[in-house]
Amino acid sequence: MCEFLMRERSLNFLKLLDRYGGIPALYLLAGIRALLSILFPPRTVRVRTIVMVKLWGVGNLVMIIPMIRAVRQAFPEARIHFLTIDRNAPFLERLDELDSIITLKSGGALSSLIDVIRLPVKLFGLRPDLYLDFEQFLRLTAIIGLVSGAPQRVGLKTPGQARAKLYNIKVPYRFDRHMTSTFSDVVRSAGVDIAGYPSLEVPRDRNGAARVDEILANWDRTEGPLVAIHPGSGDNFPARRWPIEGFAHVADRLLDEAGARIVLTGTAPELPLADQFRRISRAPALCLMGQLTLLELVEFLSRVDLLITNDTAPVHIGSALDLRLIALYGPNTPDLYGPVNHRARSFYLRFPCSPCITNLNAKTSSCQLPSCILSIDREHVADAALTMLSGRRSNALPPEAAEPAGTATPTGAAKPTGAAKPTGAAKPTGAAKPTRRADR
Repeated sequence: MCEFLMRERSLNFLKLLDRYGGIPALYLLAGIRALLSILFPPRTVRVRTIVMVKLWGVGNLVMIIPMIRAVRQAFPEARIHFLTIDRNAPFLERLDELDSIITLKSGGALSSLIDVIRLPVKLFGLRPDLYLDFEQFLRLTAIIGLVSGAPQRVGLKTPGQARAKLYNIKVPYRFDRHMTSTFSDVVRSAGVDIAGYPSLEVPRDRNGAARVDEILANWDRTEGPLVAIHPGSGDNFPARRWPIEGFAHVADRLLDEAGARIVLTGTAPELPLADQFRRISRAPALCLMGQLTLLELVEFLSRVDLLITNDTAPVHIGSALDLRLIALYGPNTPDLYGPVNHRARSFYLRFPCSPCITNLNAKTSSCQLPSCILSIDREHVADAALTMLSGRRSNALPPEAAEPAGTATPTGAAKPTGAAKPTGAAKPTGAAKPTRRADR
């Protein structure tokens, strides 16, 4: 719980810093930029060094990995660096397309602030020619891009954020398109062809696969379907969570009617949710919260017959793996962040006040009674889960496969459907340091 609070406070601190410090800094820098553009007219640049940026959100990285591969294909001789928070780094380390991963500390407000101050100097030393910013609302990354000295900066023009003033190429943020399309617009605006690349992709890891197989072999050898339940929602806005009583009820029905084996996934700070689940569910669930790395989570999910999850990273990991999955939405909308594979179903009641966490308000809400998620009927979810389990297949890596490259192409983009009917309330440590891959 302490770790969760530290991460949440760090995220909230950076949001406050971005809002109250970012706006005046942005307008000041925009004025300086306008003056310099008069004194030093724009020139055509040769792209030799690229910096790509997405700080928070593993789910966002799942959408951006295909973009990384496309950028490498377009600029085969360029050095490509990726800026993200430290705990996301292992998720990107297996990508040969990246020359280094630059990290921002996320463990505490003070350490994050120190890294934020150091970042522009680190990036300036790389002398980037092209800066691709995938952040949807943070003004911080737009400021860092300008101070880095990159002559060509591409980023999203999100209404009300004023961040686009610091970009050369302003990509409109669209409310009527899935985020995969919005991210692809960023690289397309830099002249990168994305044809033939999947919408989502996750890195695969054979060592992680071996550990997951060992865990499952030591736990249960029965033949019932393997169902993963992810009752947490990450650091941001816990009101996105469907009640644990709903997950417990669904697990009990899957146990009784399908002989399902239940596994709980999540982070170590979310372990109290597992304790609550065990007190009210009859299902003898295996708890893997806090026991899997990101890559091991990918490998575990590739072995499940069904994933039931809140609106958080496993939605996108499962969608990239083309899993049967049920995703639960309330304060956020699946129209922008839902699964894109045809074997998924999103439950979303479309309350008049939803979505209340958006990229216009830094994904922050003061709602104390999230009826939009609380009102999803548990019987509807259980019925959908049992229907999905009527046909099963494994997504695990075949034993004869070579070292996995990580591509898992979805079956195609589909607009999220399946809203339930309301039934009442019911790698590095230390300061932002680029680390060179040993195999490059």
